[in-house]
Amino acid sequence: MKKHSLIIMSSFPSKELAKKVAQVCIEQNICACAQIQSPMTSLYKWDGTIEESQEYLVYFKTLSHLEKKLYECIKQHHTYDCPEIISINLSHVDANYQQWMLESCQKQTTL
Repeated sequence: MKKHSLIIMSSFPSKELAKKVAQVCIEQNICACAQIQSPMTSLYKWDGTIEESQEYLVYFKTLSHLEKKLYECIKQHHTYDCPEIISINLSHVDANYQQWMLESCQKQTTL
């Protein structure tokens, strides 16, 4: 069975929390890596009010069969009531990078 690659995105209220969640996910072998982006300004409506906050976007690189476990890990460690968790299916991934991802998530993967 071919494993498809995904990027799962989630935003966090602090760099420290983003790093903590990324480390937990990598340690549990449910993502190969995570990239924490520079702070960004987010505008959104919450409880009927337009809010503005500084957030850190994280790109988690993983495989399709680990998507549910990664969602659960993010939700378990996140501080938001309704965290952003979005999956993007990758249609083209370099073969060497794909192999590295498979090896990085090996404990969760049956090759």
